[in-house]
Amino acid sequence: MKAVLLYAYGDPAQLHYEETDMPKYGDNEVLVKVRATSISPIDWKLRSGAAKSRMPLTLPAILGRDLSGEVVEAGRSVTGFPKGMRVMALTNRTYAEYTSVTADVLAPIPESLSFEQAAALPLVTTTGSQLIERAVKPKAGQTVLVTGALGGVGRTAVHVARKHGARVFSGGATEGEGRRCEVRG
Repeated sequence: MKAVLLYAYGDPAQLHYEETDMPKYGDNEVLVKVRATSISPIDWKLRSGAAKSRMPLTLPAILGRDLSGEVVEAGRSVTGFPKGMRVMALTNRTYAEYTSVTADVLAPIPESLSFEQAAALPLVTTTGSQLIERAVKPKAGQTVLVTGALGGVGRTAVHVARKHGARVFSGGATEGEGRRCEVRG
């Protein structure tokens, strides 16, 4: 299979598109044909070496966190993910034609989403959800302010806070407004 491999920390010139081994998958894992992925801030932080003190890589490495694709094979203990099912996940090694994923992080892609749209969701939705559920821990009726609510992380935070019964005020600058922020309740 083809993949983008990182051979040394540094600029994008350290990335090489080449043949590599197919990933193996275990009893609780699914082999997924990658149809789309994204480039997120964690990817360039890993590539550049900016995050190596807390997330060191074994080089050569395949980067990529967001995944959308199709199930190719499933391990013996996996149920609910038949061959050909459209799935998405926040995982590792997605800059490749195939990757293996633990079944517990996979989610089906709704028919209304393309692979490209689905690949833009896992990292931002997980981040927005964790900000609210792990950091804020809102109670029903509590007021929560979410800034940057026009982005994917902020939109997810608004949705999750409301799901927990919080009263949400959200703000964000729209194009051409510069630093002006409009807050809505």
